[in-house]
Amino acid sequence: MNKVKQVATAAAAALLVVSLPSAAAPSNEELFQIIQQQNQRIESLETQLRKARQAPEQTQEQSANTKQQALEQTVAAQQEQINALADRASQPSKLDKVSIGGYGELHYNNLDKQDRSEDLDQLDFHRFVLFFGYEFAKNLRFY
Repeated sequence: MNKVKQVATAAAAALLVVSLPSAAAPSNEELFQIIQQQNQRIESLETQLRKARQAPEQTQEQSANTKQQALEQTVAAQQEQINALADRASQPSKLDKVSIGGYGELHYNNLDKQDRSEDLDQLDFHRFVLFFGYEFAKNLRFY
């Protein structure tokens, strides 16, 4: 970087000397001030360049942090939903207290037509019982 500064300073001084009218050549003090101003300008530009090179890295880090925060918020929201559903599932519903059932007996007879003129297929319901129950409290149930 020091060589770059020296070359840039020398080029600026040479350009200044060439561009000045030949009748009024600058003094050594004027040239020194011009060189100092150019050095300050070069340092300022180098600082801006370093910042510009570091900016994409910082932007990527900020982007990664933003994505991480968004992901954490999404996970937290889903965890809240899961907890709410778990609380809801742990509470008994009114249907948990209802019992429905039943039983029955059915006979089907498929008789051949041997000496009879009509088919004697039969379906008989011998029993058909429905069962209903409800638990009002642990000690009070209706069946």
